[in-house]
Amino acid sequence: MNTVSLRDKNLFYIGGVVRDKLLGKDSFDIDLTYSGNAVEFVKNLPDAQILQINEPFGTVKIKFEGEEIDIAQQEVKLTRKKVISPLSKISVVR
Repeated sequence: MNTVSLRDKNLFYIGGVVRDKLLGKDSFDIDLTYSGNAVEFVKNLPDAQILQINEPFGTVKIKFEGEEIDIAQQEVKLTRKKVISPLSKISVVR
């Protein structure tokens, strides 16, 4: 699995890189999700080269440690559902 040394309590591996790690295979890309403002997070990474920013969707493509990495911002919505509980928290990755 391709990994990078980005460290942040709000940053998580997602997608194929997780699947490939579980299957013991090499991964061809790295997808991360950031709980917070992904664009601002990346702008504060001194060693990251920003390749593309899509601010309306909170997504960023960077080059870091020789790897191209896609980072998506998590969106959290609260909704009321009588069936599950009075207040359910739903997290959606854009």
